[in-house]
Amino acid sequence: MHYALVCHRQQPLVLEDEGTVDVGSLVNLLSGNRVGASQVTSVVRQVRTAARPLLYPVALRARLVAPYFVRLSESAFDEQQLAA
Repeated sequence: MHYALVCHRQQPLVLEDEGTVDVGSLVNLLSGNRVGASQVTSVVRQVRTAARPLLYPVALRARLVAPYFVRLSESAFDEQQLAA
């Protein structure tokens, strides 16, 4: 099962320098687990940490909006074709 976050941005979707985020201070909102290096999509919260900052460039910002997430019903890709 796959989900997608529903977001909105006033400006066109263009990759830019939007600053940095300290990924070492981010945890998954529901599980409380730290965000992993391979994390693709996650709703997070920022926590205080004494660890050395682990800065990651931000290329795009958008606001999470209702309905916040949707469950995807079918793949847009042919799984067999992707495996080839």
